Amino acid sequence: MNMLMMEYHGTTFDRPEFNRLIADIESQKINMVITKDLSRLGRDYIKTGYYIENYFPENRVRYVSILDGIDTYSETVNNDITPFKAILNDMYAKDISKKIRSVFKEKQKQGEYLCSTPAYGYKKDSNNKNKLVIDYNVADVVKKIFDMYVNGTGSKLIVEYLNKNHYLSPSGYRKTCIIQNENITNYFWNATTICDMLKNEVYIGNTVQNKVSVVSYKVKKLRKVEREKYIKVDNTHEPIVDKDIFEKAQIIHKERAKKVVKHYDYLLRGLIYCKHCRLANANCIKSKS
Repeated sequence: MNMLMMEYHGTTFDRPEFNRLIADIESQKINMVITKDLSRLGRDYIKTGYYIENYFPENRVRYVSILDGIDTYSETVNNDITPFKAILNDMYAKDISKKIRSVFKEKQKQGEYLCSTPAYGYKKDSNNKNKLVIDYNVADVVKKIFDMYVNGTGSKLIVEYLNKNHYLSPSGYRKTCIIQNENITNYFWNATTICDMLKNEVYIGNTVQNKVSVVSYKVKKLRKVEREKYIKVDNTHEPIVDKDIFEKAQIIHKERAKKVVKHYDYLLRGLIYCKHCRLANANCIKSKS
């Protein structure tokens, strides 16, 4: 039986075993916490300080760090310098994070593909996990999408064509390895997926990365990166789509975007949908309500 192993770091206190520890403290099952050293408790100096200075004393819990000689039930010099040790542990985590990000960016500049999931139409080279090769099982589907678009078919009609002919969406293909199947109805295409594909330079052999980044080494929330900071390397792998066709698709997309006029916007856009057409259509919602 294969098990998915999750890796947790000291920069976060949202760790399963730490949460279990807190639950046991809340239940008054334990009154003493021992760690090998202070970094084993955590590497976020603010939260580490909170637990040592506030939470543990409030709950009458004794904390001991063996290698650091820290014992909250004893008045020692080591206890007094605990905040400084916590800061050093935090700085160490920050330094490691910087080095890892630096290595990743250098690999991206070399054209290595570091995304966990290859774009639809590609797969990772069995001899080099950081290189893309064409997935010929679905490459023709990608070509069909671009051909339809440059010949006047809009993204919504392309979606209708793909769904009508029972092509599984990219996520469906990744999960099932099935290209077409009329009995599988869980993986439908949508216009957003089509538009993202039409703008993705991966299909002309270029690798564009560093589009998103984490807020910090502590806050793992992703945020978009400014376009000028993208890392782009040309001709890193074999293209599926001819460059002329790709450029024509970009021109068409820009022209169609200019024609889209937003007549009405509303506060709950993207949160509520029309019962009748099942679209986030403001005019439809307004007329049906």
